[in-house]
Amino acid sequence: MKNMKSREGTKSVSRSNYFQNIKKCVIRRRELKYFQKLIDNELKDMSAEERDTYRKTSLITFQMLAEELEDRKKEFEQRIFDSVRVKEKETIIYTALIPEKNYYLYEDFMYPIVKKSVLTADRLEPLADKERIFKTVFIKKSYSELKELEGRIFEANIVGNKRYYDINVKLVPDERFIKKMHELYDVFDVNGIKWRTLNTAYAMKMYKVVQAEENPDMESDISMFADFEVYVDFEELEGSIYEEHMLVWNIEERDIISTHLVRPTEDRIHYEHTIKLNNEKGVYIYPREHIFLSYKEKETLYVITDNKEGSIWKTWIIKENINKKRFENAEFPLLNNEKNYNFLNSLRAESEVKMRSEAEIKRIITSYKALENKILYKDYYMTDKRLENTLEYYDMNSFLTDEFRLKGRGENLYIYFEINKRDYLTEDFLSFIISDIQLKFHEYNCIGVEYGRTV
Repeated sequence: MKNMKSREGTKSVSRSNYFQNIKKCVIRRRELKYFQKLIDNELKDMSAEERDTYRKTSLITFQMLAEELEDRKKEFEQRIFDSVRVKEKETIIYTALIPEKNYYLYEDFMYPIVKKSVLTADRLEPLADKERIFKTVFIKKSYSELKELEGRIFEANIVGNKRYYDINVKLVPDERFIKKMHELYDVFDVNGIKWRTLNTAYAMKMYKVVQAEENPDMESDISMFADFEVYVDFEELEGSIYEEHMLVWNIEERDIISTHLVRPTEDRIHYEHTIKLNNEKGVYIYPREHIFLSYKEKETLYVITDNKEGSIWKTWIIKENINKKRFENAEFPLLNNEKNYNFLNSLRAESEVKMRSEAEIKRIITSYKALENKILYKDYYMTDKRLENTLEYYDMNSFLTDEFRLKGRGENLYIYFEINKRDYLTEDFLSFIISDIQLKFHEYNCIGVEYGRTV
């Protein structure tokens, strides 16, 4: 309530200042007309030389006056903008695909989504019913092209124990990256952060190279392997396969020791643990069993749990200062869910009122920086019928739909897009924006259609 009152007070003051400024402008106009008459009378009695000197002096004076008025106008606009500036900018999630050998260039603000030790674990374990994962690769192909790889078998050679073994492998989406990103929702939830759709384009192109069937000779010898190398014939995909690359984001996982100050809450059932942040920003508690809530006050993070013990806490730290210049010449661009925070977007982000209009759809589409005019909104159409020739895309918030089991969706909301630039990320960008619209217009089935396409 306190914050609400202060906001209302700020708005009333802003309106009052606005009308006062208008009144002052009217008075100034009257004064300028009066001074103009005086100047006209004086000019009649001046010589040509005096009038020329006066003209030059007046031009300089009015130029300075115009610049001062322009500066004051910008300052006034900035104060209004700052009054509705949102906190969402603190939770921008960046993802990037980089060569492992170049990680040292980014390690001060980007971290592996899944550690390599996890990706390479259990490679030498007996196959049995387990999935033997030889390695993880990135495939530079579009979403629709990747769908065609499902079930496809590739020939490979294993070199281990000074012997060669012929095997078959298949490519399987590496769900470990998507699962890790979904964990971020739980972090947001327990820390009271509003969820925003993540741009998971790169994660959807991470694939496991999995053994498709047993080789009896290799299985009998594998216990003697110290390690092995895998060589796969990816055929026409060879130029699109990227090995020894890592998927990173601006989230650091760190264990933090809390203070010994543990106090019971008012209900005497739960306990409040205290963690000193020491000027560290973007620190959020990772939700484990028995954690109910987390909140911050100044330089302290408080954790509410029913566990009286516990001195070490797992945290996720979202880094805010990202050096984007280091990605300017990179083969793979830096992806994010950052918004363009103009005045209108800031107002709508602060508002809890749900808008259902074409203007709101367009605002959502144009608000994300990742699109960069590559995909433009053109039109929409609502019907209970199923249209053909829709675009290929997937739901980046599918785990939320599964969790809440949203029911009762009525009409189909077809959104027409004009695609200015098409590449291997186009369908992922479409998935990103449609998923975000679906999150806000959950009572409809949101479907993308390419504007002008008839086939």
